Amino acid sequence: MTLNIKQRELIRNAILSVIYDKDLIIKSSEGKPCDFTSLINKLNNKEIKLNQNELSCLTELTKNKIVDFSKKHSMKNAISWLNVPDEVLIKMEEKDALLDLISISKPLSYDKFGFNVDFRSRNVLANIEKMKKSNKILMSMQKSNHEICFVYQDKEYFLFDLGYEILIDTISFKEIYKDERYTIIRKSFETFSKNEVYNTLIHSTSKEIDKYNLAFLKEILK
Repeated sequence: MTLNIKQRELIRNAILSVIYDKDLIIKSSEGKPCDFTSLINKLNNKEIKLNQNELSCLTELTKNKIVDFSKKHSMKNAISWLNVPDEVLIKMEEKDALLDLISISKPLSYDKFGFNVDFRSRNVLANIEKMKKSNKILMSMQKSNHEICFVYQDKEYFLFDLGYEILIDTISFKEIYKDERYTIIRKSFETFSKNEVYNTLIHSTSKEIDKYNLAFLKEILK
């Protein structure tokens, strides 16, 4: 992948915010203060190739941004990802752009970073939007099974267990034609409309359904 103009601008602004912050010093893995001049200059190149020092400084900068975001914005459960304010969305886009550049640089080992290099806020938001726009919802009628399946445009599906709190990084749609499990789900689950599922959930007194899932789905199905 290549970075678009907006991503490059987000990265540039993230670097400049650190440079202008006199109380913050980003150090490379070698413990030396980072000079981001060469990295900023490379953002003008069609293909961005970072040397080891630049990658190290970029990684430390990204860590700083992720930690700072986590302190200021609580996004721990799924419901907190609904109706995200514009100023928070911009910070999410900034983190994603930084992570995109790290991924493009193809580091030898991701386990040294201390955070999930593959995580993107935009993917979470896109998948939540797919849940909202799903044209079909399947549910198991077995009392021992509390799974629910969202089907998007009859091409992708997302299955999860209502009994366990849904985790942000597990919200992911799979392509139906590539996954044989959906065939089993379609045959053993019953199909419902959004309104039917919503009415079922708002009147549910089942202790088997996680309370955070219940609150999240009520918003998704409105």
